[in-house]
Amino acid sequence: MIDRGQRDPRTFGLTSHVEVAILVGFLVVLAFSGYQLIGAASALVASRSEALKVGTLRAGDVFPEIRGVAFNSGKPTVIAVLARDCIYCTQSLPFYRRLLSDKGNRGFVFLALCRDAEDICHEYLANAGVVPDEIASTSDIADRLRIRGTPTLLLVEPNRRIVDVWTGLQNTEEQKKISELLEPWL
Repeated sequence: MIDRGQRDPRTFGLTSHVEVAILVGFLVVLAFSGYQLIGAASALVASRSEALKVGTLRAGDVFPEIRGVAFNSGKPTVIAVLARDCIYCTQSLPFYRRLLSDKGNRGFVFLALCRDAEDICHEYLANAGVVPDEIASTSDIADRLRIRGTPTLLLVEPNRRIVDVWTGLQNTEEQKKISELLEPWL
């Protein structure tokens, strides 16, 4: 038997129906708010993963001009948008190295757009044996590029029209398709 001066440990210190009602009401509000937050978070994750799958630049779009980057070589440009701290970017580097070495005296320009400073990006790529024709930092123009995920690889015609866009780590099939798309320009 519990003495009136003591609290029953089974009630978690609640002594009145009012306290219990307040606690239940709070938990209901919290649960409903949590459900809405979870729903909003899952919608955000779904929209983010969709952006990572297809990017916001698409085939047929015109790639925006970037100060200091010339598209007037008469050659198509392969653009790799990278970030040094992106694991999929690092895992993509062997493919980029093969792409550059397999094409030898290639008929395309390879441009690395990095979310890091140019000197950091240059060192990152050099350590992996990837030697692009140009390196530019996207830290100031990432939003304008409308690219939301790394790595993103774009094939761009000399007139800046985008042929195709791949976001994320490219599998063997996608790597083969990219190589085949470059064949006419070799």
